[in-house]
Amino acid sequence: MQTASLAAPLVFHNHRPTPATSLFGGASDEYRELEAQLAESFFKLSLHDQWSKCRLQNSRARSGMHVLRPLLTTANKIPILFPLTLGDMRALDLISVLALLQAYEQPVPADMELDAARRALARFVGVLNP
Repeated sequence: MQTASLAAPLVFHNHRPTPATSLFGGASDEYRELEAQLAESFFKLSLHDQWSKCRLQNSRARSGMHVLRPLLTTANKIPILFPLTLGDMRALDLISVLALLQAYEQPVPADMELDAARRALARFVGVLNP
């Protein structure tokens, strides 16, 4: 069994472990690319976890005064137009709803009707009773 030093992480190619360093001792481009992919995967996982928690709370909204929990965008921000309450969501105009769908990278309804766009946004943020 081969052991690795802590200084050089292992990357597996063709089932043979090799140190992830270039000929000059620095981290290889492949290793940096894998690190970046791993960091992106962890971010997406934490983002989806945050979305699930917010959607669960938003699914309980029944009255217009119920406060909604905003979901973060993939840019790790809360859209400025996100409604504070269910009543605010019901009062959004078409342009605001479309801007929110775009901020969350969600498909825009083909018919471009306000009710369809609101339902799409409500479904994304977890509101069951738009």
